[in-house]
Amino acid sequence: MNIELLLNESPNSEELRMLRTVIVEDNSAERDNVLSFLTQLCPNVEVVGVASEMNEAIRVVVETNPDLLLTDVQITGGSCYQLLEQLRHKNQLDSLSIIFMTGHYDFNNATQAFKYAAVDFLVKPFSAKELQAAVVKVAKQKEPIQNYEQLSLLIDFLNSPQKNSERIAITLIGGKIQMIELSDILYLEAKASMTNFWLASNTHAVVANRNLGQYVDILQNDARFFSISNSLCINLDYLQTYDHGEQTVKLKGCPQALYASRQGGQRLRQYLNTQNSIINSKIEPLKSFFKGLFGK
Repeated sequence: MNIELLLNESPNSEELRMLRTVIVEDNSAERDNVLSFLTQLCPNVEVVGVASEMNEAIRVVVETNPDLLLTDVQITGGSCYQLLEQLRHKNQLDSLSIIFMTGHYDFNNATQAFKYAAVDFLVKPFSAKELQAAVVKVAKQKEPIQNYEQLSLLIDFLNSPQKNSERIAITLIGGKIQMIELSDILYLEAKASMTNFWLASNTHAVVANRNLGQYVDILQNDARFFSISNSLCINLDYLQTYDHGEQTVKLKGCPQALYASRQGGQRLRQYLNTQNSIINSKIEPLKSFFKGLFGK
């Protein structure tokens, strides 16, 4: 890695606010790497404390009241969500920006939580440039890069990783974050590099500044959402009718018909037929039972 070259490309530190920073990392080699990257590439960062386990991390954050917390997802003596819970309980989250660092070993569990909460994270091993970019993003904003609702959603998800989230945080044009109840979503519609969220409670679409594919990736494990084309993902809870001949979908509360692609329509018909078969397999034994009971 050519540190001199990276330094020459570094943003003007005068444009960035100073960040009093705490690092939580129990691996000494990785902690030294982070310290080295920050020293060489982030002159606007002042490291005011380091910690290698959860209780020490809580104490250091409370004592130093930093602007930025760089923390591993896996923490000795606890877990990431426990650390966030304790900091929330001690009113330390309101003005704190957090950069999460996660390894591949806990990536699958953590990534869904981060995506639902629209929280960025660094995957180890990350480069000096990746860390610098994350720090610059924090330093360019006067407010924390996550809001309280995002962190609360993240805590809830990390606390119960097997439970589907009931909310999703979406980033609007301009960077504002909006929380949306999944049960309120009629369908998602691709709009170039953005996504329209059509809601049961709103006649106008909420426009997110990320593409549809990213949201489909987040929601793919939620059985209620189904992609009927590359540009449409519907909430099956609102499905009223599907005409396979016309490949049209009608949703409750949605005035216009939606059109499935050929492949999307075939997958939807197959899914609905499978669901009918499951329902019938449960009903038939009951029919036989009552026929035997009443002799009919």
